[in-house]
Amino acid sequence: MNTSLEDSLLQQAITTHQLGNLQDAEAIYQQVLLHNPNNIQSLNMLGVVALQKEQPTAAMSFFKQVLRLDNANQDAHCNLGNAYQCLKRYQEAIDEFDIALTLTTNQLGIMLNKCECQRQMGNNDDALNTALALSRLAPDNLAGWFVLGNVLSEQLQYAEAIDAYQKALTIDPKSVDTYCNLGLTYKTIGNLPQAEHCYQSALTYAPDNTNVLNNYGVLLKERGELEIASNIFQRCCDINPNFDAARINLGDAYYELGLFKHSIKQYQTVLAHDENNSLAHFGLAFSLLITGDFSAGWDQYQWRDLSRFIHHYKKFYPNKPIWRGESLLDKRIVILSEQGFGDNIQFIRLIELIRMQGTKIIITAPKELASLLQSFDDTIEIFSDYHAIPDHDYFCPLLHLPFLLNVQEDSIPHTVPYLSPANADTTYWQTIKETHGIQALLNTHKLNVGLVWAGSSANLSDHKRSIPQHCLLPLLNNPKANFFSLQLGQVLEPEIKDKLFDLSPYINNFSQTAAMIQDLDLVICVCTSVAHLAGAMGKPVWLMLAQVADWRWLRETEDSPWYPSAKLYRQTERGDWDSVMKTLASDLAEKINFSQ
Repeated sequence: MNTSLEDSLLQQAITTHQLGNLQDAEAIYQQVLLHNPNNIQSLNMLGVVALQKEQPTAAMSFFKQVLRLDNANQDAHCNLGNAYQCLKRYQEAIDEFDIALTLTTNQLGIMLNKCECQRQMGNNDDALNTALALSRLAPDNLAGWFVLGNVLSEQLQYAEAIDAYQKALTIDPKSVDTYCNLGLTYKTIGNLPQAEHCYQSALTYAPDNTNVLNNYGVLLKERGELEIASNIFQRCCDINPNFDAARINLGDAYYELGLFKHSIKQYQTVLAHDENNSLAHFGLAFSLLITGDFSAGWDQYQWRDLSRFIHHYKKFYPNKPIWRGESLLDKRIVILSEQGFGDNIQFIRLIELIRMQGTKIIITAPKELASLLQSFDDTIEIFSDYHAIPDHDYFCPLLHLPFLLNVQEDSIPHTVPYLSPANADTTYWQTIKETHGIQALLNTHKLNVGLVWAGSSANLSDHKRSIPQHCLLPLLNNPKANFFSLQLGQVLEPEIKDKLFDLSPYINNFSQTAAMIQDLDLVICVCTSVAHLAGAMGKPVWLMLAQVADWRWLRETEDSPWYPSAKLYRQTERGDWDSVMKTLASDLAEKINFSQ
């Protein structure tokens, strides 16, 4: 083929390629190679076509052919780096990008890709250095500041990230992606008004941008504006029916609105085309469990994130199999503690059903729970350090047991008490009572009431379950009760400080809390670990619950299949604790009058 015809075909291929017709362009590039197998531009462009067709392995072969012909070909090194990046072979990609950077002065795009590879590898310092170099290389280019903001935000340097995003916006005041990420950063540091402003600014320029809409919906949902949030998530799904993150968020919003049939439908829609979506399975589990469908709910609950617990266990015992219901006769099984403290207190009762199979049981437990859980059965071995666990046959995460044992609402083991304080902690509490004047207070003729009004702020649902301290006043104003704070992690506000005795300075573990609860007549608390502890001890416990509470408290009932001594007080309207307190105060007065 003469050179002019070769050039003409090559130009035709490039034009066809630019028009987006990959198949025809590929055929013409191949036609060029039939006559000139060493045509570097055709080889390179065939690699680009393969990348666009999501065939990175095929693309690599073309780029490597180019480099065998011309090892200083900057485009081939750069494109080979892109192929490695697609294959998640990040270090090899970085190596190619570094070579390409030595061969060109047009470095911006290559450095952007290199920075992304460094981020994916977790090389935070390298990523930051590359991002900083980008911003210096092209201080008037949006991309450099945008990437720098992303890197800084990932490294929790939020003030610096905000500054980088704002510099990006001075270059392009209509950058939707920058507004979106700036909004995420503001939301992360708790500045919701600024986050909302960023999302609204982005939507001014791109009203149908589903990423922005989804992020804005999440903000509104967390702020309690569930109806508006659900409408925004629905709009996302209307624009892009396969936007799974938005559909899962829509399911979550429906759950919090108490629209469980709708939430189930959203999760099932996701799973219909992505059966391995763990978030959809997890959300579906909650919706099924709260409606009492335990069989399907426990099955879906197996999809919860156990990576942290199992990874730690497997570091010490990599070859031990997980228990899936096999006979345990004459076997030894390790039950892995998981989730929150309350989950462990609630589900430890299922150990009895395992023990009945003739097995020896080992339990892993946080140090805060170890002595308390030992009271369930002093023949069970409990370890807080994984490396000390003796030889065993199986392991099983604790919350797998309801599924494996087919626990139903009417078959929940509910004999109480099944937990009690350790003798050492009872003695400890006796000393505290005598040396701090607490015994005399307990010996009055008043009702002794323990109180917990907030859970851990680390819990994503804490904003729903925790109660502002001033809301407790109608309860605390009863002069015929002694109130004892079992609340950890909060400073008592002046308006309630003189109305209760703060026991938190004396609490170091749950067994000590149990010793204190043993001396009380009643525990009033929100949905937190102390509620489970009081219930497991058979102590009367009144739970203050959000309108749509955690799945384990089911719906609308005033009692619990898990704890016979529990009475549930639910909000009648979302966020309305005042009506809950009014009912509690009335029932407390009635209980005191009856006891006298």
